[in-house]
Amino acid sequence: MSDLPDSIIIGPLVYTVKADEASHAREVWKSSKDGWGAINYGPGEIVLDPDQTTQHRRAALLHEVLHGCWHTTDPQIEGEEAAIRVLALPLLDVLRRNPDLVAYLVATDELASDDDAEASP
Repeated sequence: MSDLPDSIIIGPLVYTVKADEASHAREVWKSSKDGWGAINYGPGEIVLDPDQTTQHRRAALLHEVLHGCWHTTDPQIEGEEAAIRVLALPLLDVLRRNPDLVAYLVATDELASDDDAEASP
């Protein structure tokens, strides 16, 4: 599965994912800076630069998702950009190299409660 998702749910918020020239140009004009991606909390959108490799787009998307996660906890915490820059690429690498970890982490509650029942005395 290599298609860019249409939307992503982060906590109680849904973000539309866009990677087209027009959306990216609007983002650059609005923010006065050209980046690989941006998350806009109010309108609920993640805008990615379409002029990047698929591998880089994945990293940029994860970077913006981490911003969204940060936003759901406390948007006033300092050091957000630095922390996310440090974590995004290593996290993506860990997820890629450990599909069993990803499967375990994304298991449904139903599967988790089955495991918990087996562990109970």
